[in-house]
Amino acid sequence: MTRPFRLADIYALREVSDPAVSPDGSRVAFVVHGARKVENDRWQNLWLAATDGSSEPHRLTRGFTSDSSPAWSPCGCYLAFLSTREHELEVKAALAEEREEKEKAKEKDRDGDGAGAGEEGPGPDEEEEKPKAQIWVLDLGLGGEPRQLTRREEGVEEFDWSPDGRHIVFSSRDPDERQKEYLRSIRGQGKVKDDRGPLVIDRVQHKHDKSGYLDDVRTHLFVIDVATREERRLTDGPCDETAPRWSPCGDWILFVSNRTGDPDNNLRDDLWLIRPDGSEVRRLTFGDLAAGTVGPRWSPDGRHVAFVSPLEPENGYVLRHLMCVAVDRAEPVDDLAACVGQGWSTVGGVVPDAPGDTPDPVRRARAYPVPLRRTPVRVLTEGLDRPAFYCPPVWTDPEEILFLLSDRGQTRLAVASLGAAPERGPERGPEPLAEGATPGEPGEAAAGVAAPGPAARVVFPKEDRLCTLWSLDAAGGTVVVGLDRPETGLDLYALKAADLLGAPDLLEAPDLGHAADAGGGAGAVRLTAFNEALFSERDTARYKRMEFRNSDGEVVEALVAFPPGMEPEGGSAEGGRQAGADSAEGVPAADAGSVEGARPAPLLVHIHGGPMWYDSPGFRFDEQYWAGLGYVVLMVNYRGSTSYGEAFCRAIQGDWGPREHDDVMSGIDEVIRRGWADPERLFCTGFSQGGIMTNWAVGHTDRFRAAVSEHGMWDYVAAYGTDDCHLWWQDDLGVPWQNPDQYRRISPMSGVEAIRTPLLIMAGELDWRCPLSQSEQLYLALKKRGIPTQLVIYQGERHAITKPKRAIDRIRRICRWLARYGGRPFDDDSAEGYPDPGGAGKG
Repeated sequence: MTRPFRLADIYALREVSDPAVSPDGSRVAFVVHGARKVENDRWQNLWLAATDGSSEPHRLTRGFTSDSSPAWSPCGCYLAFLSTREHELEVKAALAEEREEKEKAKEKDRDGDGAGAGEEGPGPDEEEEKPKAQIWVLDLGLGGEPRQLTRREEGVEEFDWSPDGRHIVFSSRDPDERQKEYLRSIRGQGKVKDDRGPLVIDRVQHKHDKSGYLDDVRTHLFVIDVATREERRLTDGPCDETAPRWSPCGDWILFVSNRTGDPDNNLRDDLWLIRPDGSEVRRLTFGDLAAGTVGPRWSPDGRHVAFVSPLEPENGYVLRHLMCVAVDRAEPVDDLAACVGQGWSTVGGVVPDAPGDTPDPVRRARAYPVPLRRTPVRVLTEGLDRPAFYCPPVWTDPEEILFLLSDRGQTRLAVASLGAAPERGPERGPEPLAEGATPGEPGEAAAGVAAPGPAARVVFPKEDRLCTLWSLDAAGGTVVVGLDRPETGLDLYALKAADLLGAPDLLEAPDLGHAADAGGGAGAVRLTAFNEALFSERDTARYKRMEFRNSDGEVVEALVAFPPGMEPEGGSAEGGRQAGADSAEGVPAADAGSVEGARPAPLLVHIHGGPMWYDSPGFRFDEQYWAGLGYVVLMVNYRGSTSYGEAFCRAIQGDWGPREHDDVMSGIDEVIRRGWADPERLFCTGFSQGGIMTNWAVGHTDRFRAAVSEHGMWDYVAAYGTDDCHLWWQDDLGVPWQNPDQYRRISPMSGVEAIRTPLLIMAGELDWRCPLSQSEQLYLALKKRGIPTQLVIYQGERHAITKPKRAIDRIRRICRWLARYGGRPFDDDSAEGYPDPGGAGKG
């Protein structure tokens, strides 16, 4: 007998990510994530699967560690990965010996002329600090424990094998002695426990939500000998060098670096080449692109590099294009360390006080670098009014590239042809879409496929609209994708690269989820099913796509999740197989308003973040849980969402609030019209931009019985400089002292006196994307006005909820708050949350 999800199921769920296909295409390594109840943390280990589905996946690592980024050696015999596990015995012994030698040297100095007196060695807290990620290598032929390669104090960020498998290039923070002393101070690693020194700030981008307050330590490239562990630094100087990739022939190492000299004030990451011995450097892009947006990748013949970049680097609303640049167009660089600020007529950065050439405060604030020349690139997705997704492209041969594409609330696999895109010469450079061009509306293309450009087309899935892709890798003629469905979750699937071109929708093949016809390549082979047993015992929500028109007459799309057992008439009992969406036009009221098996249910509007993002049909525990309680869950891809064309996304640029709100409210009207939702029981919630829009909504409508704002914002003037998004504000609105009226007008606080809706406010103590102070201002304003409210602060959390117990507590508090104001009853005690003082917050 099946039942809806319970909160305790969070501990049973498994997630998969980071697929890495072996060079011969026969195996795929990947990461499996899970939660630990007693320890209240998460683990992630490496697994291995045969891509023909002939055997069950095999677990490679078993510790309660964080293992990630698997990468095969070129011969396929070894698997390198990053791990935060404790140092292995040999490395521990070497480190202990080095510490002993340092102590002896200090003792000698003190006994001599006194130099070094008062210096502090590693303090009592140093040993307690969590291990940093290091490179480890598994021998897949002989087996055994993984071998530790690196022992970097600041850990390793990214790495790549050399073509001969003898060396690995990696990027790592590399503090000098002065910086090491400072880091020990601010981390409290002196002799006195928790004696933390002051943070000394000199950067414009002085904080980041994931990293905390930022320092001036640079990240450089290193090459390590796999056999001997001997490493040498490849780059140095005043800039960061990241994302290294070895060329197929081994002659070059590609990397990403912003060398404007002012990287905190722009996003001009360029591509560079360096010889493995450091003897020669060349520049591949020339300051007009954000070439480091998504990891660049070499073509198999080493003649080209593919990467993803917008044509306007600092503008987050424009399309991200798949691009390609020829390696032979790179220009020599005499001295990489000294090559800073070169190639631009002005680097910009400082916003001028006087009007200058324009009275427009937004245009005046866009003080970005002006390059002396343009990169001769091929824009492979030009003419395709859809953005490339945040996933590195994969070459299948020297002429074709697989990449993920965002299309109408779904991520799909697409292929681009190098030969079909002409090169844009340096005299013209990249150009935006032609003026007056009309990007497509949602629903305009048959079966949901965007009108293809000259060099790119969607290949998988072609017809199925109720699934989405999250990851991609390919090698040896095999393609592996992470495919997500609402009713089964995210799993890995393998396809034959040769079958992707011209094949029918492979997800409709009869062997879906099995290996029955793997050799014939008739369909996708399901490689993982970690949640199959759990899902077989749970009732999952069925999803449906819905199109409707907003107040401006524009077509908007939404996803609707229905409580188990509640199906809209004409819907599919197998929601994941349903193609297309209900049309916004020509739907008779009688057909659209009927519900099978249940009366209209309470509606919970769940607003996605971003805003440049989109809701896609995949498994999300909270949405499934709410549907299991009996809510219809509405997810609107409002204006500003990506994947519906550039014009649809840019509609809200510099003017957040009214359009998104209108789209959400129009979606509510549509589900009520169709008879799916009870107009007297409407509720709203959202995280990040969803929290911002929840704050806006309660100030502009009283239709919701209650709402929950998670990690949102309230006053945009106060947000500037306290969050980590100064460049975003600058490009959208200019700076607040030059454009205060617009900052105030579009802030949710502009509607404070109209708020009547009971509002639960949730925030992270260390959230620097949407700072806690924003939620505190909102909370106090509602308290002063007598509006029912409560502020929940998750200590130690940033712009996310990372601990399993906190994730459970979050859902519990939302459900109790809604139940208090007429929502579905809540009595799930299957998993422990956190107590309240005096029983406050009980539903």
